[in-house]
Amino acid sequence: MSLKALMTLLAGLVFSHALFAASSSLQIPRPYVIHLLDGRAVSVNRLTAPRQLELTPGEHQLVLRFEASYRERGESRLISGEPLVITLRAAEAGALRLDFKAPRSYDEAQHFLERQPVRLLDLKSQRPWPAQIFVLPKQAGLQIGRDYQAELLTLGKAFGQPAPQPSSHPSGAPGADAPPQVPPLNGNNAPTLERLKYWYNRADPPTRKQFQHWIRSQP
Repeated sequence: MSLKALMTLLAGLVFSHALFAASSSLQIPRPYVIHLLDGRAVSVNRLTAPRQLELTPGEHQLVLRFEASYRERGESRLISGEPLVITLRAAEAGALRLDFKAPRSYDEAQHFLERQPVRLLDLKSQRPWPAQIFVLPKQAGLQIGRDYQAELLTLGKAFGQPAPQPSSHPSGAPGADAPPQVPPLNGNNAPTLERLKYWYNRADPPTRKQFQHWIRSQP
C-alpha cells in the first residue's frame, strides 16, 4: 500500500471515530417506524428499520408513524396513526429515547392515537429532552404514498426551511410585497429544478453551504 493511500485510510478512520464520538443516540421503540430523517426518506420496513439512530450535534427532524398489528380472536388487526413530526437539537453526546406507554391492544391503540402522548427522554438524567412535536394534519381520502416532505414544505415546517420574511410594507399598502410563489410539484410528484432553485435561493448562507456539501457527497 502506498504512503498516500495509507494516509487517506488513516484520515478516514480518524474522521469516522470523531464523528461517532460526537453523536447522540436516539432509540425508537416499536411500533413507531421512521419515514423521514432530516427531509430524506428512510426504509419503512419494520423488520429492518433502525431502532436506534446516531445523530450528529445540531438540529434534526424526524417523521415517524405508529404502525401496529394486534392479534384478537385469532385475527390480526392493523392500525396506524397520523405521521408524528419531531424536531430536536442533539447534543455532542448522550442517549435519548422516544418515550410513551405502548398500547397492548387494538382498543388501547385507538385511544392512544387520539393524542399520541409521546416525549423524548434523556436516559442519563431521566428527564424530558426539549423537542417540538406535532402531528401532521389528516389528509382526506385514501392515504397511500403520501409525500410527507411536500406536506411539511406546504406548512412551512420542513427541515431547514427558512422562516418567511416579514413584508417591508404594511399589509394592503400600495407596493406591498406579494408572498413568494413556491413552484409546484410536477406530474410525477417529484421536486422540479425550479422548486429546488427556489428553496436554495431562499436559504441563508450556512444552509446553502450545507446543501452544497451534501450535493458533493452524493454518488
